[in-house]
Amino acid sequence: TPASCLARVGELARLGVDEIACLVDFGIATDVVLASLDRLAALRDLCRPDGRESPPVERESIPSLLARHRATHLQCTPSAATALLLDPAGPAALAGLETMLVGGEALPAPLAERLDGVLRGDLLNMYGPTETTIWSAVETVAGPVTIGRPIA
Repeated sequence: TPASCLARVGELARLGVDEIACLVDFGIATDVVLASLDRLAALRDLCRPDGRESPPVERESIPSLLARHRATHLQCTPSAATALLLDPAGPAALAGLETMLVGGEALPAPLAERLDGVLRGDLLNMYGPTETTIWSAVETVAGPVTIGRPIA
C-alpha cells in the first residue's frame, strides 16, 4: 500500500533521493501495471502533502557522465551502444573505457566493428537467458561475433 511504502521513501529522501521510479518489466501484464498507477500517485501525494513539485533536475548525457567520472567499464545493450555512437560526444567518451560489456540483445557484426574502432579497451559480448541469470557466456569480440563460452 502507499502508506506501507512511506517509511522507505522517507529513508531515501534523507539520503538525498528526490525521485522514485517504478521498474516495469516484460513479465507484468499491462492491466496490472495500469491498475497500480493510482497507488503510485497516492504514494506521491503522501510524500508531498503540500502539493509542491520537485524542482526540475538538469540531466547529464551518458557521454558527459562517462567523461566526468572517468568511467573505466560500461555495461549496456547494443541498442544503447548504437545511441552512444550517434551522440557527438559518444565516441570520445567510449574511447576512455577499459572494458565495454554488451548484452541483452544480439550484437550485430557492423556495430561490433564500429565499437572496436572506437574503444581502446576490450569489447565483451555477454549472453545469458535473463529469466534465470544475467550472464552465462562471454566472448571478447575479436572477429566474428559469437555468444562466447560458459563463464563458469
